[in-house]
Amino acid sequence: MVSFSKLVDGQRGTKLLLDTDGHLYSRRADRETLVTSYWRCQKYRSQKCSAAVTLLKEYLTLITNQKPHSHLPGTLVAEKLEFRQSLKRKASDQHLSATQNLLTEALSGCSSDLNVELPKLESLARVVQRSRAVSSGSANHSEASLAAEFVLPPTCTTTLREENFVLFDGVTEEGSRIIVFSTKQNLEVLEQNPNWIADGTFYVCPRIFQQSYSIHAVIDGKCIPLSLQKRINKSFKVRYRTDKAFARASRLVAFLAFVPLASIEDAFEALSVHIAGTFPELLAVVNYFENSYLGQATPEGQRTSPKFPVQFWNHYSTIMVDPDYPRTSNLVEGFHRGFKTRVNRARPTVQEYFRAIREQQVTTDFHLDRLAVGLTPSKKRRTSNWDLFAICTGFEDHSSTLEYLFAIAEFFGHTLTA
Repeated sequence: MVSFSKLVDGQRGTKLLLDTDGHLYSRRADRETLVTSYWRCQKYRSQKCSAAVTLLKEYLTLITNQKPHSHLPGTLVAEKLEFRQSLKRKASDQHLSATQNLLTEALSGCSSDLNVELPKLESLARVVQRSRAVSSGSANHSEASLAAEFVLPPTCTTTLREENFVLFDGVTEEGSRIIVFSTKQNLEVLEQNPNWIADGTFYVCPRIFQQSYSIHAVIDGKCIPLSLQKRINKSFKVRYRTDKAFARASRLVAFLAFVPLASIEDAFEALSVHIAGTFPELLAVVNYFENSYLGQATPEGQRTSPKFPVQFWNHYSTIMVDPDYPRTSNLVEGFHRGFKTRVNRARPTVQEYFRAIREQQVTTDFHLDRLAVGLTPSKKRRTSNWDLFAICTGFEDHSSTLEYLFAIAEFFGHTLTA
C-alpha cells in the first residue's frame, strides 16, 4: 500500500509530494481544506496519468483515488530534486564561480547511480544560468540592445551598504550614454589625493556599452579604484622583431618622458637628428610623436596644442618628487585583470557587470574605512625607481641631452650608442 514519504521542493519553488513508491504529486490549491490537501500525479499531462491522492494533514496519511499510475515510478527522485535545489543554491551564492567549476563541485558528491539519472550537462548549466538570472534580477529585466534604451534597475543604483552609487547617468553632446558609478566618500578621497591613475578596458564591458573606464587614487603606494587604433606599418613590424638596434632606436621617443620640461625641445631636436642619421625610416614615428605629443611647429616658432599635452605624459617631476610613484598605469591594468575574474567572462550582461562593480565597491569601502582611522596600506619595498631617480638627478651632469636619453634607455635595458 502506498504511503506518504515527504514533501520536497519542486523546480519553481512549489512543494511536491513524494510517496514511498517514488511517484511525485503536485498540489491542487483549489481543492485544499483545513484538514486535507488534494494532490495529482505530476505526469497527469505528459503521461495522461489519472492517479491522485488526498493527504490527511494531521496524520500525514494518504488516501488514493484507486486509479493506478500509467507509468513506472522514478528512481532516486528525492536525490535528484535535492541535487537540483543544491545546485540552485550554489549558483545564487557563488555567482562569481565559473559555471563549469560550479558544476564540477556539485557533481563531485554524486553517486554513479545518480549521475545516470541526472539531466545532460548542458541542461544543468542552464539551471545554473537561470538561477543566477533570478538572483541578480536580470530574469525580470530584459537586456537592452542599445545603451540609450537601457533602464538602470533599482538594484544597481546603490552599493551593498545601501549608499547612492550613481553619480551621473546621461548623454553627452556627441550622443554617447555615460553612467558614472562612485560614492560620496570615493569622491572625497579623490579630492584629497592629487595622484590619480586612469585606464579603460573592453573585455568586461557589456556589449551595449563601448568601454569600462576606472579612476584610481594612489595612496601610500596603494592603487584604490574610486570611480569606474592605429595601424602599424607591416614592414616596420617585421624589422622591429628581427633588428634589435632598430627596435631599440624606435623606443627612444618614449624616454623623453624623463626629460625635464624645460629641456624637452632640445632633447627632441637632438633625438630627431640622431634618428635621421641612423634609421631615417623611423622619422615617421618621430613625426607622429611630435604631432601628437608636442604639437606641430608653426612658422612663428610656436607649437599647436598637441592631442596629449606634455604635462600629461612627462614623468620627470613625478620621479623627482616621489620616486616610488607609479610611472605607468600597470597597477590599474592589474586591477582590470582581477576584475575579469570577478566578472568571469568577456562581454557580460549589464546585470552581471553592475553586480560585479557593486561587489568591487565592498573592497574599496574596506580600504577607505581603514584609511579613515589612519591604517595605511603596507609599505612597498624600495623599487628600482630609485635608480631612475639617481639618473634624473644627474641630468645636468651629462654632456648632452642625447647622452642622458641613452642613460635612461640603458636603465630600461636598451643599450644604445651615438
